[in-house]
Amino acid sequence: MKLISCHIANFGRLHDLDLSFTDGLNTYLKENGAGKSTLAAFIRVMFYGLSGERKTEESENDRKRYMPWQGGVFGGQLTFTTRTKSYRIERVFGERKSQDRFTLYNAETNLASQDYTENIGVELFQMDEESFRNTIFIGQQAVASSVTSDIHAKIGNVEADADDMGQYARVSAKLRDEINAISPNRRTGSIFRLRLELEKIEGELKPQKELEARMEHAGSTLCKAREQSIKLSRDIEEIQRRFQALSRYQDLASEKAQYDRIREDIEELRAELESDLERCFSGADSEMSEEDKLRQASIELNRLTQTFEHGFPTEEDLQRTEKELLRVRFLNERELKLLQEYKHSPGKKLSIYRLLPGVLLVMAGIVLLVLTSQPMPGALVLGIGIVSMLFGAASHPASGVNEDISERETRISHEIARLNGKVNRFLGGFYPDFDYPGAEQEELETGDTGEDELERRHPNRFVLLRKLGRDLIRYHRLSDLNVCEQKLYQKTRERDSFEESHDVSRYAGLKKPAGETESLAGLSRILTATTEQRNHAADVIRAAGGEITELQQRLTELSEKERTYQAKKGELSELEKRYALLVLTRDHLAAAKEKFSGAYMEPLMQAFRKYYQMMTGSEDVPYRMDADYNLILISDGASHTTSTLSDGCQDLVSICRRMAWIEAMYPEEHPFILLDDPFVNLDEDKLRRAIRFLNCIAEEYQILYFTCHESRR
Repeated sequence: MKLISCHIANFGRLHDLDLSFTDGLNTYLKENGAGKSTLAAFIRVMFYGLSGERKTEESENDRKRYMPWQGGVFGGQLTFTTRTKSYRIERVFGERKSQDRFTLYNAETNLASQDYTENIGVELFQMDEESFRNTIFIGQQAVASSVTSDIHAKIGNVEADADDMGQYARVSAKLRDEINAISPNRRTGSIFRLRLELEKIEGELKPQKELEARMEHAGSTLCKAREQSIKLSRDIEEIQRRFQALSRYQDLASEKAQYDRIREDIEELRAELESDLERCFSGADSEMSEEDKLRQASIELNRLTQTFEHGFPTEEDLQRTEKELLRVRFLNERELKLLQEYKHSPGKKLSIYRLLPGVLLVMAGIVLLVLTSQPMPGALVLGIGIVSMLFGAASHPASGVNEDISERETRISHEIARLNGKVNRFLGGFYPDFDYPGAEQEELETGDTGEDELERRHPNRFVLLRKLGRDLIRYHRLSDLNVCEQKLYQKTRERDSFEESHDVSRYAGLKKPAGETESLAGLSRILTATTEQRNHAADVIRAAGGEITELQQRLTELSEKERTYQAKKGELSELEKRYALLVLTRDHLAAAKEKFSGAYMEPLMQAFRKYYQMMTGSEDVPYRMDADYNLILISDGASHTTSTLSDGCQDLVSICRRMAWIEAMYPEEHPFILLDDPFVNLDEDKLRRAIRFLNCIAEEYQILYFTCHESRR
């Protein structure tokens, strides 16, 4: 068959390209990157479609690799001729395989043809794409080739049984994998591993008798520990019963002692209350009930609480105030004497009367300053009084003696006013409702005028000071009485609450449990020691039980291993039989295949020699071919694989072998041969012979030769 022409609509970097092909050698000399390999791939794809659909690497996935750079669908047409007809293949590729389209036309009639399907490459060349790449299609940097089942079938001219040849490789590989999988000589083989496993199981079964002896000893220990635990549990129950009985007794004794203390406290408080009442109401009516006394005491305490709401006077405060009152009395007497002296002085009677209004105004101003919260009225009256005194003294000039008396009298008046204010403020802090007098109204006598007298007129401050002392004492006594009453009330409530929450009748005839000689602490120590013994017995039980469980598990495992051992021995026997059968099958199959391939080895070797001599110019061909059509280098009497050759020699040998295969596979209708720059590794001498080689084979085959260098043209 031959290629006639192609039209590339979009394929990789190629776009709207038309090419025609001739018989013989078609050389395409283009620089790197011009699309030579893309054109070669296009021709392959026209026959076999896009490959590598599942590959992620772009270099291995044709769809990703040759998707047009400008985007959109891609594909084209390829026209070729066979011995009988001419055809035109049209393929269009999308982003997914479901979008691909294939159409075959009769190139002469332009009508659609059903002679081939979209698998036209397989149907036309009688081999898959892999075999195509290893024979007719020599890609860039892919000169090396390998034998496939389709190549075997085609060389043997057994196209009808090509599937059988393909099956040979698969069956052979499967046999090899199966033999390796169960091999007794490979560490990964089932027989090898099974034998190791059986040896391991045999070693694990050895301690079985020792485990049975340990099982018997652990059972005996467990029985003894259980008997001891039962006895100790009974002892603990008895100790707990004694402990509870003694604890109940001590709890009741403690409750009784608490109840007795409450009752004793009530009796003491009641006696204290009676004593306080007697002290507070010693002169009261003897027929006055206790309840009335307490009520009156409460009323009086409330009144006194208001009296002392701002604080309590100290003994020092009372003594100081009494001294200040005595000082006022003394100064009043001095002032009266001075006034008498001034009054009886010659020619100054008129002067005394002129000073008296000013003195009175001064005293009134001082009283206002002390007793009122507004300072202005008192200050005004005080100022007027001073001015009046100065005016009276100025209008009646006195002698030196009278002036001295007047001056002393003024100082005394100021001191009296100051002391009166201080005393009145002190007493007013406790008795604010009284109208306190000045010094001139103070009674000179020190006798007690009584409470009725205080209520009928302005109070005598000496009497009021003594009343403050008595009220203070009275307050403290009534407070003590009130505290005692509250304590008695609280204790009574405590007793009532205790009687409600406790059965006090149980306290009668309370006795310690009969025969009990131990204390709670002693019983607790005995209980702790006995509990520790039982816990130790429990630990022994748990340890023995755990050991028995473990031994039972191990013995069960050994029993299972024994059954496994017997089963695996049977499995090993079956595997050994299967292994022998597989090896025998493999050997017979290999012998049959070698016999089949051997019939074609000599024709292939002759074809190889022809092309090798054509490429090298040497009559000596130091190679031989095995049944798999692989070439073996004979050098210095030893055999070597072609992988030991240089890259150039490997490429040369591979091209010759490909040509030998093609000649054997297609003896009648020769296919085209595509070579994508296969001579890059050859030296100059071999390159010249390779070019002559192309020209020679082009006489029988259509050759598509792509290269990027003039020297390889």
